[in-house]
Amino acid sequence: KNASIRLGDSGFVTLAASSYVPVQFGHIHVEAVGPSWSVPDSLPVSETSILTLELGLCTPNGLTTDSERFDVLANWQIRHLASGKCITATKSSELRHADEDVVLTLEDCIHGSPAQEFRHDYTKLRNGNMIPLSNGLGAGDLCANKGGRVALTSSPACADTGDSFVVWSLYPNTGQLRTSFGYDPKNSGRAHCLKAVQSKMRPHGAENFLSENTVVL
Repeated sequence: KNASIRLGDSGFVTLAASSYVPVQFGHIHVEAVGPSWSVPDSLPVSETSILTLELGLCTPNGLTTDSERFDVLANWQIRHLASGKCITATKSSELRHADEDVVLTLEDCIHGSPAQEFRHDYTKLRNGNMIPLSNGLGAGDLCANKGGRVALTSSPACADTGDSFVVWSLYPNTGQLRTSFGYDPKNSGRAHCLKAVQSKMRPHGAENFLSENTVVL
């Protein structure tokens, strides 16, 4: 009674007894608390959409949005479901980004491309374990900082380890790649999720790098 709802609490209500005995409830009232109970707006995606990645607060209460839904494939690709494109690591020398070693974009999925491989233990990723996702180019693991920047661990964006997330877990039911599987006291309770976002400009050279660094099996 009168239990407080923490910022990171979400999801469902359970009723339980201390032993296997018949229980009859005379009156039960369950009421949604807070504003996060409506389905979020969908991410508009077309064949010409240019998508990049950012980190943001996960949609709570068992809901999700198109921007957060990913499928981790058996060949280590991470495919964004709404667009059908895969997370791709591209060297900054090809993209002319002086402040980054590798830039992450969403590109057409090509089986066998090391740039699109994020190697991991699939069983652990889906079962509540927090594990790294190591890119096939050897440039580091998938990481993000609290400012929303998504990169690899070789990037200056992840230089401050106290401000970065370097291990991930997958919610199979929602497709969210999360920085914590449950309540996270370090971040006011709320987990952060990988998100696809619209970009007005494709980094120069991304297509060339992908085609030149792909092994098709």
